[in-house]
Amino acid sequence: MTDALPYLTYLLAHDPAVHGPFNRARTAALVRAAVVVELALRGQLAEADGVVRPTGAPADRDPVLAAARPRCDAQPAGWAQLLRRDRAQTLRAVEDRLAATGLLTVEERQTLVVPTRWVTLTTPEAADAVRRRVAALLAAPGPARRVPPDDAALAALAAAAGLPPAHRGHPRGAAMTRRLADVAPGLAQAIRNLPADLAQSTRLLGEPHHEGPGGPPAAVPPS
Repeated sequence: MTDALPYLTYLLAHDPAVHGPFNRARTAALVRAAVVVELALRGQLAEADGVVRPTGAPADRDPVLAAARPRCDAQPAGWAQLLRRDRAQTLRAVEDRLAATGLLTVEERQTLVVPTRWVTLTTPEAADAVRRRVAALLAAPGPARRVPPDDAALAALAAAAGLPPAHRGHPRGAAMTRRLADVAPGLAQAIRNLPADLAQSTRLLGEPHHEGPGGPPAAVPPS
């Protein structure tokens, strides 16, 4: 299934001009946040006394979500800490999953002495459909509390990242973020703080780095 938040937010961030996300470091932070939000929406994570732990038996067959849950169990933390974990691994796992479904092709290239991952979206209409969905959510009348939680989360994440058609500070995006407080107040606060976190995410160790739409990919040496 590719209708989960990590895949939808990745499609929003994909830029064909740079053969991948517009910025891999920031996209890694975004899809990691999407993984945590998705697990919370599915009742797989819950907060108690400031600590987030898995709840219930693992019930998800999605490989990206299934891989994230055990780490949450082994190392309990708050929402903000969970959003910062395993970003590079999560990004590559999301790409590999989309490639397995045929939505992406992934090619490992050698740029000078550093490996670079080139990603091509085989169905650009898929990304366009997600953008239209977000645009409709942001333009829809009525209170945000009537919006389904998964739709509210998608719009909130798009607004936090400033991904078109959303933008940071969008009033409807802020209302969608508040909607996440129905799932967990601490999670809503972590997403509210995500723009500042994304602004600091300029390098992803061991990953190629793309400097925005139209810019050439520049690789970052692994640490």
